[in-house]
Amino acid sequence: MTSSVQSPILGSEIPSLCFSPHVEAPAPHCRRLKWTVLERCALGGRVLVWTCDCEGTFYELRQAGGLQFIRWTRVDERGAQMIEDSHTWRAAIAAAHWQALLRGELR
Repeated sequence: MTSSVQSPILGSEIPSLCFSPHVEAPAPHCRRLKWTVLERCALGGRVLVWTCDCEGTFYELRQAGGLQFIRWTRVDERGAQMIEDSHTWRAAIAAAHWQALLRGELR
């Protein structure tokens, strides 16, 4: 996905490339996940896929102990991170939740 930034030299907008996917805005029928503050899988887990972090909020699909979960990270204006994890699921269920998250059907 591309966004644009103001060029200080050209005085016009130029595209900036984001190589990771962006999460769609929440749909009106968006389902809610239950988030917990780093208790289930703590800091562990291998990152499988992730979203772009250009907007201060990003998500990662992680795997730990044979189960997968989604990590939600928000960065405030001071640079402090708030990290929360979803429940854990088998891979097929986690993949379905991940796709729903990207489409804006889950938060």
